[in-house]
Amino acid sequence: MDLDAEQFERVGVVVEISAPGSVRVSGLGGAAPGWFSYGEITWTSGTLNGRKGTVIDHRASGAEAELVLAADERMPALGDSFSIVAGCDKRFQTCKAKFANQLNFRGFPHLPGNDAAYGYVTEGAVFDGRALVE
Repeated sequence: MDLDAEQFERVGVVVEISAPGSVRVSGLGGAAPGWFSYGEITWTSGTLNGRKGTVIDHRASGAEAELVLAADERMPALGDSFSIVAGCDKRFQTCKAKFANQLNFRGFPHLPGNDAAYGYVTEGAVFDGRALVE
């Protein structure tokens, strides 16, 4: 995957420290909520310059967005700039819809989970053996 493509990478600036582990940023306008969840953030200015971290959650609200950083991350200061790369939650649906990279998915999306393996046969259910994920 070319994560340097415009739709997967953005730059922004911290405009508010909204809560412990959470920052309000500008520069991510137009990105859907969750687009940068599980992504990587690289600080490009301030005391964290050059450090990389993990984004746990991305909540969009207009021109600004809120990023929840991993618990072990050091907090940036107001005005610190960053670059951020879109994240992946390791699900087949995300790999297919967000990155169009389903051919390189390294999981087993067509195997039933434990709930199906230990479930009981019920009347009216479909058990035709087709893929669980399309």
